[in-house]
Amino acid sequence: MKYNYTNLFLPSQPFFTFNYKGKKKDYAANLYEVISKNLKIEKPDKVFKLTKSKRHSIEEMASPPLTLNFYAFIASLIKPKKILEIGTFVGVSALNLANATPKNSKIITLEKFEEFKIIAEKNFKDNNFDRKIKVLLGDAFDSLDKLKAKKFDMVFLDGDKGNYLNILKKIEKNNLKKGSLIIVDNYFFHGDVVNKKQVTGKGVGVKKLHNYIEKNKKFHKTIIPIYDGILLLKKI
Repeated sequence: MKYNYTNLFLPSQPFFTFNYKGKKKDYAANLYEVISKNLKIEKPDKVFKLTKSKRHSIEEMASPPLTLNFYAFIASLIKPKKILEIGTFVGVSALNLANATPKNSKIITLEKFEEFKIIAEKNFKDNNFDRKIKVLLGDAFDSLDKLKAKKFDMVFLDGDKGNYLNILKKIEKNNLKKGSLIIVDNYFFHGDVVNKKQVTGKGVGVKKLHNYIEKNKKFHKTIIPIYDGILLLKKI
């Protein structure tokens, strides 16, 4: 096999699996088990007391345990005092960040749907983080107008994919300072950004952000190719 950079960047590619003797179809599950055991990673409902949505499962909508672990690790490194989250769902990511940051840290999370806001606020209270996390109800882009005077050390962008670019631009204009970190989830949007022409509205939105970031020189930036892709931006 001829090796190049395109077949040497994922742990599931042949170069990194030729010593694995199990069934190919089982490799991902076995690797996940090894990582989870090594890091002692638990599912969110084992870590937190959670009320769940009846419409969407945590597995479907919330960040998975390995990425939650990664986000918590990043948060523990930078020790942000003020965090902004776009997209609350039932509050798993916000709880994860609250658990990983100093007691005096504050999190503002924006949620479009009232049913999720109600569940999230219950989860925050049940886990004793209701004084640390505040939920703002409404469209994220519009809700940002209420936060113009606030600067955040860390931003987690995980909601309203179709409007990612406009949301990030508004945050970039009003809410960042030198050294602020932005984490963007679903940066590959289920493979749609790889298509020459995107096939979903959300994919179009994420691709617009790709094009903007490619030309933007105001951030240090990197992409972590796990799950659906993670973009990291640090304000210069």
